[in-house]
Amino acid sequence: QNYLESAEFVESIPFTETRDYVQIVIRNAEVYRQVYGPEGTAESRPPGPVRNHPVNAEKTLPAGAEISR
Repeated sequence: QNYLESAEFVESIPFTETRDYVQIVIRNAEVYRQVYGPEGTAESRPPGPVRNHPVNAEKTLPAGAEISR
């Protein structure tokens, strides 16, 4: 069956736990799009590490290295 809206599809799910889970996934996908934009999918990014990503320097520096503040 074709659904015009995701809410219509979700409401058609007969199992409460599954329906709740799907609603959470749909909500989180929208939040992800708001944070990373519509181009934030793995398919649209070039392979490799993500740049400009906040990093906890204290966890990534070699032992004994100091952080200048």
